[in-house]
Amino acid sequence: MRIHPFLPVLLVGLLGSACVGRVRTEIVYVRTAAPPAPPCVVEPVAQPAPSPAGSYVLVGYDNASDGRRGDTTTQAVLPMLCLRASGLPDPGGLIPPSETPGGADRRRWSGAEIALTEPMAGHLLSSRGVADGHCSRRFGAGWRMAEFHDGGPNAGFDFWAFAVAGSFDTSRFWVAISDKPANPWDSGRAMTWRLLARR
Repeated sequence: MRIHPFLPVLLVGLLGSACVGRVRTEIVYVRTAAPPAPPCVVEPVAQPAPSPAGSYVLVGYDNASDGRRGDTTTQAVLPMLCLRASGLPDPGGLIPPSETPGGADRRRWSGAEIALTEPMAGHLLSSRGVADGHCSRRFGAGWRMAEFHDGGPNAGFDFWAFAVAGSFDTSRFWVAISDKPANPWDSGRAMTWRLLARR
């Protein structure tokens, strides 16, 4: 049998191409970061409910109040009573006014709006100007710290007003007095009032 002269070359070429090549396999480990934690949700702290809109309140002096020397240490943390003289008409149906033995009118309609600030230490109210500034920054122009005689001419001890902000039922509050040294800026004790009635 005759062998073609190019057959050995062809077979070598074919066998060479039939060799199985080894493929190097590499396993790559990838370090991945843990998924980010969801953002922390901070639940709001429950705040006392404000007095409802349209609430007429009688705020004033009670058996715990001392308008001469102050009844509460100025280290105490209480809201401050703020007032804006608004000339509001008497709504009617309020507890009628009366007169004290000393001749002061009580339970008078003030024609004003009132509101309570956030609680603050009394000693931070270092002057009448500082106290009034807290009210105007918190509630706007025309607001100032409420005063013992804000019920009108010859009035004292308490007054009716229209409550617009604050929880009057839950706390006593700082109130100024113009003719006695019982303000937070006078000494280490100051006068406080509370809610007396609501309509």
